[in-house]
Amino acid sequence: MVTLGAGAFSGCSGLTSLEIPKYLTEIKENTFTGCSSLTSVEIPDAVVSIGAGAFADCKKLERVTIGKSVVSIGDWGFANIDVLTTVTCLAMTPPVTETDWCFDDVCFNNATLFVPAEVLDDYRNAPTWERFVNIQPISSPIDVPCDVNGDGEVNIADINSVINIILGGSADLSGDVNGDGEVNIADINAIITIIL
Repeated sequence: MVTLGAGAFSGCSGLTSLEIPKYLTEIKENTFTGCSSLTSVEIPDAVVSIGAGAFADCKKLERVTIGKSVVSIGDWGFANIDVLTTVTCLAMTPPVTETDWCFDDVCFNNATLFVPAEVLDDYRNAPTWERFVNIQPISSPIDVPCDVNGDGEVNIADINSVINIILGGSADLSGDVNGDGEVNIADINAIITIIL
């Protein structure tokens, strides 16, 4: 098991972006508490658990993507965040939370929760997750052509997906954002234009 230690980056107010290693399996309690400049977080698919208060008090955090293997989120995991507008959870089974205080009331009322379409009703009926006022299915790449990785958002992760396709020499055309029949730098530029 590969973990980030408890409180490892706590109070790191200069941290504006974050790339969590893809091999990480656990985020311990208070690891990123008080990272007040952090605006978005993508939790990799290898992560199984998120500790108590792991992202609490990240005052500028607007978007969170929770990987498909997360099974539990500790108390106050994403607490005291008033600007969170998008929570995407890729897990096919709603992660277990210690209490309803995993997210704040403001988040439950204002943020949109995006989940896999096949388990939409499971989230609508699961403890804690049911409190989100707005729960939507994740858009498919057909609905959002530039959403290469299928997480319902167009962001830097989609650029990374296109780069991986290019470097891997794959015949996969899911990264053909501009529709020219090839996956190349032009597709990366198209995603950047949309993001900006």
